[in-house]
Amino acid sequence: MNTLGVIDRMEDNQYAVILAETEGKEFVVNRGELPDGAKEGTWLHLILENEKVINMTIDHDKTMAQKTKIKNQLARIKKKSSGSKFKRK
Repeated sequence: MNTLGVIDRMEDNQYAVILAETEGKEFVVNRGELPDGAKEGTWLHLILENEKVINMTIDHDKTMAQKTKIKNQLARIKKKSSGSKFKRK
């Protein structure tokens, strides 16, 4: 089965926790099994077999799209909170 997942976090500097988008599950894999360049926030194409991840490749397009989306949201929030409508005494 093929699905998308995102590296949510690293635990004990040894394991990666991957959240599978459509499966609603999390998978824990050894950090050494990750593709080169994968880190927290990286989106992956996962191939699952018997409830285990058997292959992973980085989805560079999805990763960049999510980073851009988050950057834009933070900029919007920052812009909204940059000035108060109230005057200081």
